[in-house]
Amino acid sequence: MVTVDVGGASLLALGDAATGELVKIAYRPEDLVLGAADVPPAELSTRNLLFATVTERRDMGGLVRLRMNGPLELVALVTLDAAEELGVDPGTRVAVRMKATALHAFPVAPSGSPRADTGSS
Repeated sequence: MVTVDVGGASLLALGDAATGELVKIAYRPEDLVLGAADVPPAELSTRNLLFATVTERRDMGGLVRLRMNGPLELVALVTLDAAEELGVDPGTRVAVRMKATALHAFPVAPSGSPRADTGSS
């Protein structure tokens, strides 16, 4: 596990980057768990929490693709029912939770990507 600094937020991710090494974070959009931004985090198994604002919503039948901006740009894929329950339209602020095991940190050449804070945790 590595801890990655992303725009002032710390995320735990799978990887073996060295301290200070630039990394790219990879994830599957369906692994993001969204919730209302004003609900305090409950005791969940997700180790990562970010807040983001929905910038784009694309309805695709029973699924909805959301683009969000926060400490970094994210894309989520949720069911239509979940999107309707949360009322996620452009401008909506949401809590984004993700398991550390769903994020993968890959070392990259310097280019302004997030930096690994620690080599292991």
